[in-house]
Amino acid sequence: MTDWQPTISLGNLRARAHVLAQIRNFFANNHVLEVETPLACSYTVTEPSTDSFIVSGRSAKRFLQTSPEYAMKRLLAAGAPDIYQICKAFRAQESGVNH
Repeated sequence: MTDWQPTISLGNLRARAHVLAQIRNFFANNHVLEVETPLACSYTVTEPSTDSFIVSGRSAKRFLQTSPEYAMKRLLAAGAPDIYQICKAFRAQESGVNH
């Protein structure tokens, strides 16, 4: 039984790593700072057509980020220089050819 084996090939893993390295190199050469914002937040988005995934924690429920935009704007407003982020985003109730 091989159900435990990953479905991605080693070649695709290497290609993905190479692309990410190129992206990071481009931004580093252009003095753009890579940031990592929280994946789970205390509040959800204000966009009524975007549904968030809710996760429960020990003290309160959290919402998985639907986009890093809000957290990145907060960093910029606090004085961060040019920034970028490579991250995951989670949206509930979205499926189709574009999602």
